[in-house]
Amino acid sequence: GLKDASRSFPPGNALGVLKWRLQTTDATMVPITVNCWPSQAADGTCEVSMEYELVREVMELGNVTMTIPFPPGCAAPKVECEVGEATYSARNNALVWSIPLINKSNGSGTLEFSVPGVDSSALFPIAVDFTSTKTFCEMEVGDVINLDTQQTIRYSASTHVAIESYTIV
Repeated sequence: GLKDASRSFPPGNALGVLKWRLQTTDATMVPITVNCWPSQAADGTCEVSMEYELVREVMELGNVTMTIPFPPGCAAPKVECEVGEATYSARNNALVWSIPLINKSNGSGTLEFSVPGVDSSALFPIAVDFTSTKTFCEMEVGDVINLDTQQTIRYSASTHVAIESYTIV
């Protein structure tokens, strides 16, 4: 065991040994920044331009989604999507921009959409979600060693970064 050297880890069972959490309001710590520029046209149409940029180029972000809320009953938006795909769900009252993978080869991208008769304040907060198999601190397990024999032990390790909450207000 970790605290008691006389007890071993249970073989063949997954066991979380190290968990780490980053909770911050420092925007420089996030791996991706998302900017949103809404504007109201003279005819009442709300025009929005969104852009993401991968800040931490060593990270690869998977299953990236940006969910923009819409007021109930509004018309479907006209969408132009440079990277990934954007789908509107009238049932969920949201436009979801989905990008399977963001890495240094597609470190930035834009989405533009317009919707008639909607005030731009109704399109917030925008929820951002992603996963990553690379960590913020690039930490890896070097070796696992048997305390009695000092021999290297075969092991497996998995790394997973998940977002609890990332919103644009």
